[in-house]
Amino acid sequence: MLLLDALDEADHGNQGCLPVLYFIAKEFLALPSFVRVVLTSRPATPATAASPNGVLLTHIFRAWSPHWIEPEASDNLDDMRKILSAQVAACKCIPKESLKGAVDVLLRKSKGQLIYANYAVQYLSLKETWEASEIEVALPEGLGGAYTLMLEVVNRAVLVDGGKSVLTLLHDKVGGAV
Repeated sequence: MLLLDALDEADHGNQGCLPVLYFIAKEFLALPSFVRVVLTSRPATPATAASPNGVLLTHIFRAWSPHWIEPEASDNLDDMRKILSAQVAACKCIPKESLKGAVDVLLRKSKGQLIYANYAVQYLSLKETWEASEIEVALPEGLGGAYTLMLEVVNRAVLVDGGKSVLTLLHDKVGGAV
């Protein structure tokens, strides 16, 4: 199995990801049939959406037998519910009677993105006990909010140890480019 992540970030000659996508669509068909390819991209560029050049991704991959997974599709959310139920139960920071409510909150706030859910479960494990209502308030919406929350946690940890803020450390190391 080949995993090509973040195709939306692939840029070739300032043409965006289209040259890369065309290359993959054409050349990877020559691979043996037992080889599987998983391509990922941000949800902001769904498989059925037009690219900046007006080319549909479904057209580029027309010779393939693709299975498009949109983050908020019911199949994806069903799979995520199963994964999150197991992760949240294993975390042991949420009482059994609050597990379903906690998973519901995580699903909604994740918008179908497993990476958000993973970060959220890690964050929840930092505290001994949570109620579903606390999770609702504590967890941000979407992946951008999760990244911001994690950086705030790191920044607080650095400051508690008497050090400089993360931004100051980056500024010192990068030399004002931040």
